[in-house]
Amino acid sequence: MAAQSVLGIDLGSNAIKIVELVKRGNNLVLSSLGSIPTPPRGLMSDVPLDEQAVIDVLMKLLKEMKVNSRGVHASLPESAVFTRVIDLPNLTEKELSSSIKWEAEQYIPLPIDKVNIDYAILSRSNEANSMRVLLIAAPLTLIEKYTRIFEAANLDILSLETDAVASSRIIPKSLPEKSNELILNIGAGTSIIGIVKDKSLIFVRTVAAAGESFTRTIADELGFSPSQAEEYKRTYGLNRDSLEGKIFTTLSPSIRQLMEEVKKVIVYFNGQYPQEKLTTILLSGGSVRMPGLVSYVASETSLDTQVVNPFENISYNAAQKTMIESNASYFTVAVGLCIKEWI
Repeated sequence: MAAQSVLGIDLGSNAIKIVELVKRGNNLVLSSLGSIPTPPRGLMSDVPLDEQAVIDVLMKLLKEMKVNSRGVHASLPESAVFTRVIDLPNLTEKELSSSIKWEAEQYIPLPIDKVNIDYAILSRSNEANSMRVLLIAAPLTLIEKYTRIFEAANLDILSLETDAVASSRIIPKSLPEKSNELILNIGAGTSIIGIVKDKSLIFVRTVAAAGESFTRTIADELGFSPSQAEEYKRTYGLNRDSLEGKIFTTLSPSIRQLMEEVKKVIVYFNGQYPQEKLTTILLSGGSVRMPGLVSYVASETSLDTQVVNPFENISYNAAQKTMIESNASYFTVAVGLCIKEWI
């Protein structure tokens, strides 16, 4: 029987975000949510003191949230995990299971005994006698680090998966069951571009153009402190009319770089699936709150663009409403992790 409450923990390079959901009958209810800055170097360092700093702030946040759950679905950083869609001859489940490691060797830049491999069959073509498989490989050292962190915080790991896989579960209910979306999660250190086809993730790319690099650009070009640059980014963003358009002009090259990567993914999809169309771009992550971003992405791609609300199908109380309304997309990965428990 599935647990009645569970935690989704997004260990980001900039912040740790936690969502606790409870299943009551057929309804999902938000029990608690919260975030806390990730210690500097914390997740990128192999120094035990830095790892302990992550454990300490994680436990602090759990205590502040007064969580009831101990079971955790958690995310691994997309930039540290190898994700690839590969084409193989049609194989049975048993044949694929026994051969996937050998097939993966040619795509993964690490020894096969140093990674944990997972996969999902995306499609089969009997005419071409072929199948398309999503391959995901996570370094064992990364899994071991996350295991230590959660065990030290007295939590039980139910699953570890990538940010993109978690984000791909958050599809607005207004979209049809059979549809194709591009997901763009603009995080702090990296942005994730993915394609969701008929509710399944079929492609992922990670790029460096993201929130922190946008802030650094403003700080360097306009001589602001990092905190002041962050404030200007959040306040003015891509609004051409603010500050005589200085922030827009400063950010434009970085945003344009991100859009070029998005366009490449759109071209890839159109080439792979010429009979289909991408219908929507779904934005998530902390930086999507920049003024003017939605209209900018829509104008650059000519696709319907919207910021996702991961709490769309979740009940919450009045006290939680303010935080959700101003930061909903910030918790997309954490919610996506949570709802894995009941799908």
